[in-house]
Amino acid sequence: MKVQVQLFSNLRDCLPQGSEVGKVVLDIPEGTTLGRFLESLDLDQCMTGRINFLENINAWQIRVNDKFTNDLDLILQSGDSVIVFPHMAGGVYRRYKEKNLSLIIHKALFIYYYHH
Repeated sequence: MKVQVQLFSNLRDCLPQGSEVGKVVLDIPEGTTLGRFLESLDLDQCMTGRINFLENINAWQIRVNDKFTNDLDLILQSGDSVIVFPHMAGGVYRRYKEKNLSLIIHKALFIYYYHH
């Protein structure tokens, strides 16, 4: 079955050569979980300092189709779109963190970057 993956930041280097900028459609076996799919991308090789990607999953935003998730047991379906990008950081995030608006900011920034 085919699944589209789009990676941001230093993870883009983990996509196969010839991939469109940051995204590619991959053929994976039926019943593949999100965790197994991410493992198959060998994202550790693109992590600074060779940090284990799955052990540091909370440092990344993962979106399957139109929902944010960190459920590594989620079974992917044919035609799914998986997007992985880093949490946004900087002044805006820190300023609104106490006000619990960080998720809203993440979603707004994701929509902006995804559509531009």
